[in-house]
Amino acid sequence: MKRIISILTLIAVLASCISVITFADSDKVEISFCVGDETLTINGNGVKVEKPYVVGAGVTLVPLRVITEAFGAVVGWEGTTKTVTLNYPNVEIILQIGNPIAEVNKKAQTLLAAPELTPNGITMVPLRFISETFGAIVGYDEATARITVTKGAVETGATVQGGIEAKKVGDSFYQWTMDNPSEMTVSERDFDGTYTEFTYDTDDGFCVIIEKKDEDYSFDRKFKEIKESLSNMTLIQADKDTFDENRETMHFKAKNTDRYMEIILIEGGLYCYEILVSTNADSTERIKYIGDIIATFTNAYDGVDVHDLSNVINDMREYKSENMKLSFRIPVNYYQFSDPSVENELMFKSSDEKDTESYFVMDIYSASQVGTAEELAKKDFGLNAERINKKIVTINEHVNKRGYKNFDAFEYTYEVKSEVVHRKVRDVFFQVGEYVYNVAICVKDPKINTDPIMDEIINSIQAEPLNPEKTGVLMRNDGEYEGTFTYKGDEGYTLTVPNSYDEQKVGSLVLFSRNGGTAAVSLIVVDSPLESRFDQELRAYAKSLRGSVAKKEGVDITSEVTIRTIGNLRCAEFRYSTVKDTNCVNTRAVIFQKGSKLYVCELGVHEVYDSEFMNKELDDILTSFKFE
Repeated sequence: MKRIISILTLIAVLASCISVITFADSDKVEISFCVGDETLTINGNGVKVEKPYVVGAGVTLVPLRVITEAFGAVVGWEGTTKTVTLNYPNVEIILQIGNPIAEVNKKAQTLLAAPELTPNGITMVPLRFISETFGAIVGYDEATARITVTKGAVETGATVQGGIEAKKVGDSFYQWTMDNPSEMTVSERDFDGTYTEFTYDTDDGFCVIIEKKDEDYSFDRKFKEIKESLSNMTLIQADKDTFDENRETMHFKAKNTDRYMEIILIEGGLYCYEILVSTNADSTERIKYIGDIIATFTNAYDGVDVHDLSNVINDMREYKSENMKLSFRIPVNYYQFSDPSVENELMFKSSDEKDTESYFVMDIYSASQVGTAEELAKKDFGLNAERINKKIVTINEHVNKRGYKNFDAFEYTYEVKSEVVHRKVRDVFFQVGEYVYNVAICVKDPKINTDPIMDEIINSIQAEPLNPEKTGVLMRNDGEYEGTFTYKGDEGYTLTVPNSYDEQKVGSLVLFSRNGGTAAVSLIVVDSPLESRFDQELRAYAKSLRGSVAKKEGVDITSEVTIRTIGNLRCAEFRYSTVKDTNCVNTRAVIFQKGSKLYVCELGVHEVYDSEFMNKELDDILTSFKFE
């Protein structure tokens, strides 16, 4: 008997693996069936299953294992307690036969019906539970009575149905709900959930905008601002209700010959909830439909019959990319700073007003372009070690190898500590398939042990191998270019600049910015107030300029004016530093004179990179300055 059980167990495990391999690798999993059918169609392939059936008040029960394994979940069974476990990236589920309470990521969730065990030993669960838990979309064809379950991202282009029984849609983190606009799609939703757009197949639609109230927030001033913004339209309605101090509201309607607009703003607690409607002026039916939907909007969330749009799990916000087969979790207060359409270059920053430094960055490159993860880590480490200011930056002696939950990686850390900033950065490199991933995590003010939060973020990363034929070549654009170019100013001078700098010209000012923002050089030509080229007069002008600079906010003068020779040119020079927020830039101001013109050159470098390497690079630019 033990031998038979072992063989049966092995077959079950192999069947589970085959299911995952067959279906989980697909970009989209589509399952269709009719209630009472013994065959499900999964991505076009027929699979014989226990027939789905309906119980209670119209709750559809479906076979758990075949559907969830098609999504890529691993299903376990404990016969003594009749308990089912499901493990999926970032999701852990425990179900028990006959128990309507499920445990999802260690939180209780009430099902529409308790799981049932058929005479054939098949676990059946409510379809809606599967759709909501796995982010699937459920559709129903009335003509054929066919149900379609599509596993895909809800954020963009998905019908707003968290299961065919879902009555409402909302966000559990920001605590809002409204009736489900099932005729529309979510055409856009920001990663941090502060912007959600619902549209038809045209530009008719509405959006929900969440803004955190600051200390200067004024309900009356906001009312005035919105009313004035509609001044170019015919105002139909402009009401406000301040009877409930915990839920002050304002409501506007306006139109012109082309567009109809409606705005509802609800102020309650920490946030302002703004619903903005924009449709064609003649879309009468849609105006009424949207109006009925937004009239149900409330800044409350009870979780009853609501499809939750939030991506917050256990106080962490989850990022998912179907195209890049990637997911990870980062702190809940992070927002996406990078272009969402560029999925191999990701950057998320803290939205905390007291923390503008913390961030999470992930870049993905083809190994054919950058080498192995170890090779890229060592190259990146070498560049940073050479260019950082070792007076304020402490960096590892070398790259270290480390094992994380889902991959082995190569990494190094460095800590920045100056008068204006204190932060810690961990740079991690790992490889999955034919692509190399570079993750950088920065945490502000690491007075306490910040390693656990960094570990939690990195251990949450799930990356499946990408298909190079589909993904293509991903190159690293690090802004490092060999060689130089010569800039010829209209005012009769030349300057030789490395190709790693970008050029921008505004009037007589030209600015050269180093890729990455670590350094910059500017030069402006002004009329000279000096009667001669005597050093004392040039010094006097430089002192006057230094005095003007000293009056600017955040500026600290760090040197006296000196007269020196660069090449064969006499010049005046002084130095100063500028602090803005948590950034400090150290600048040299150098002034040349020729005839009736003064040439003022400023060379600035971020304090983190104020190193021997960077200063030599700036010196080379300065010494290249010549009059034609």
